[in-house]
Amino acid sequence: MYKYSIFNCFTITFQVETNISSGFRPPDVSVKMMPKGSYTPSLEAFSSSTGIYFVLAFTPYIIILVVYLVKEKEDKSKELMRIMGMQDSAYWLSWIITYSIIIFVGVLIMNSIAAAAKIFGNSNFVLMVIIFYLFGLSLIAFSFMISPFFKKSKVAGTVTMLLNVVFGLLILPINAFGASNAVKWALSPLSPTAFTLAIAPVS
Repeated sequence: MYKYSIFNCFTITFQVETNISSGFRPPDVSVKMMPKGSYTPSLEAFSSSTGIYFVLAFTPYIIILVVYLVKEKEDKSKELMRIMGMQDSAYWLSWIITYSIIIFVGVLIMNSIAAAAKIFGNSNFVLMVIIFYLFGLSLIAFSFMISPFFKKSKVAGTVTMLLNVVFGLLILPINAFGASNAVKWALSPLSPTAFTLAIAPVS
């Protein structure tokens, strides 16, 4: 068996060398891809999740604001300022002006990054800044509305964060089940939901 294998090996080698010396040319073989349709990836999941990411980016603003509002109530500092002659209008207006400026700066940074990354390729910069800023102002109003219901600042911050995130996540079942316009309008008073619905078509 061993001698037979060696004999076959020498025979094959001899035939190959003979073919090469006689001018043997290997066949011309070409490879061609089979025809297939073009693939276009679906961006529906990304457009739905984009709004959620931005809602999360706004969450620290609302948490800090609610925590400070409730903490001033805990420490009785608000009552002390009232005794010193401060009016309620001045108190709330100071918070509005302060956070309006802070949120405006944050909105400009977010939209500059989004424009550089071409996340909102179907819209323009000014329109997105307006939408983001109005959402930020709605969070300030939401903070003012929810702060009287809490006596502990830590609890207030945790509950506010959860509510903001849950309202933002409502975009997922809305898109998954193809909710009607009536359902979307009914959920629009929740500003995180309205915000995600507004930016989903342009992301």
